[in-house]
Amino acid sequence: MSKIKIGITIGDVNGIGPEIIIKALANTKMLDACTPIVYGSSKVLAYYKNIVNNVNFSYNNAKSAQRVDYNSVNVINVMQEETIIEIGRATESSGTMAFKAIEQATKDAKEGLIDAIVTTPINKHAMKLA
Repeated sequence: MSKIKIGITIGDVNGIGPEIIIKALANTKMLDACTPIVYGSSKVLAYYKNIVNNVNFSYNNAKSAQRVDYNSVNVINVMQEETIIEIGRATESSGTMAFKAIEQATKDAKEGLIDAIVTTPINKHAMKLA
């Protein structure tokens, strides 16, 4: 039996979403159960990895859900634009990334490239700004 592919959207990059992802996927047992694919930004995850203490977290940059490493956490970058992280603040940029992550994960699920989607918290105000 092959592992299921779980799409995980990054949520609001100025909120708790990236930290939740890092802490949850730092547990290597997660890779026994599924192949995680984070829709968001490898730069944002690298930033938060430096904030979260005592976490052994690594990931593979994947170009698409079709080109993932089944034994790693995978990250698909959904934006080319630079995202400025302003923790605790709703911004147009954070809303745009949250929206694009949900949009891409939904598209991949509809195409059968991932088996399920998990979303981390979004900020409705930031989404409205976007």
